[in-house]
Amino acid sequence: MTSHIAAEAASVAKELLVFLVTFIHLTHSFDRWSSKGHDEIYTVHITTPFPQKSYLVEVSCLLACRLTLKPFLIE
Repeated sequence: MTSHIAAEAASVAKELLVFLVTFIHLTHSFDRWSSKGHDEIYTVHITTPFPQKSYLVEVSCLLACRLTLKPFLIE
């Protein structure tokens, strides 16, 4: 089941890239927040100019106890 989800996520990421390259003047934004377990969560979004929509393209978690970056969504 996990490999199916990973394959689907990769497929959606490719489709999103094909969609986003049709735009110019994209906005790239980064956000950071902490979980209750003090893990640091980082997200990356790309926003299109018009219609103004934001797309989550990456999520990473920096674990407080291990200090290693673990990507969740995008390669």
